[in-house]
Amino acid sequence: MIFSLVASCQSSLSLTGDRPPDLVKVTELRKDVTLIWDFSYNDSASIRNGPWEARDVLEISFVIWKSIDDRLLLKKIFAVDNSGKFEVRSGYESKMNWNHSISKLAFKLKGFSFEDQATYGINVEFGRLDQNPLTDSTRVSIGASYSGQDENFTMRNGKIKRQYIFLCLLLSQGFYYIVSLIKKAEIFIIA
Repeated sequence: MIFSLVASCQSSLSLTGDRPPDLVKVTELRKDVTLIWDFSYNDSASIRNGPWEARDVLEISFVIWKSIDDRLLLKKIFAVDNSGKFEVRSGYESKMNWNHSISKLAFKLKGFSFEDQATYGINVEFGRLDQNPLTDSTRVSIGASYSGQDENFTMRNGKIKRQYIFLCLLLSQGFYYIVSLIKKAEIFIIA
């Protein structure tokens, strides 16, 4: 009896280690961001097109999570059912793209902006009541990437080291916006 219960709770689909990290930093505004999840199967012989064909899978969706622990789903952006029929949420058609192979699903967020910062992930719904959904998430946000090089900015009244500007901006509320303006040389620091 115990053996049959354990066997029935096992999923036909699981994630491999090849998936996005917990945090993805986008270093440039309007840059495309691609998130890829790799799957493995217990019944790989039946898979011809993609992960949605795995036994007991009802739907795989690309989602925005409301909570960081994958417990509260805010909205589905994309969904593909077990027949391969897919749907993209209205308003996201031009903001995202998706691709797949037999074992991978890839989602591209186009022209990433401040408004797009969120916890993205996947949610796999199974057709059996004894199977919990398979979930995974990654926080995607705009962030500066500092190389550690000793580069100088030329300002109106002399030179200020990039490290000093980076530290000062890190402490300010509008950190991400100010960094993007400095990169575009649209602001001046007056001493």
